[in-house]
Amino acid sequence: MIREIKVKEIMVPVSDYPHIPYWFTIKQTMAMLYKYYEEAKEKGLAIYRTVLVFDEKYQFIGILTFKDILKGVEPKISLLEKEEAITWKDIFTEACKKEAEKPASEIMISVKTAVSTNDSIIKALHDMFKYNVDVLGVLEDNKVVGIVRMHDLFHVISKYIAF
Repeated sequence: MIREIKVKEIMVPVSDYPHIPYWFTIKQTMAMLYKYYEEAKEKGLAIYRTVLVFDEKYQFIGILTFKDILKGVEPKISLLEKEEAITWKDIFTEACKKEAEKPASEIMISVKTAVSTNDSIIKALHDMFKYNVDVLGVLEDNKVVGIVRMHDLFHVISKYIAF
């Protein structure tokens, strides 16, 4: 008999995840991530590809992906409109550095929903599809205690279907 798996069984504790306050700039976020990844590689720890964003009350309000961050520093004038080839010098201009001073909250994906530690993974999967997200906050007593990710759900569900 297949038992119902709860979100708390597969969530990643929020303390393990890179996270920032909403007022961090994109530049500060990039510096924090760079340091986080260097330390994680050195210690052989898991490397997460999403940054969590919290407000002043430590409420989970958004996520940032590498794509969001890199898109956030792209100058507004598209480099692809140029006739000549794009070079390293073209990309890392003062315009990019200026864009990096924006608050990360301007480019984050806002949290639309969260699940409880005792919710089933099927509810988490349903919410991810419904809100078109790959990461959900996990709440316990109205406090974020973890993160559940689409690929964690895939891993658990595929064990039952494929094997």
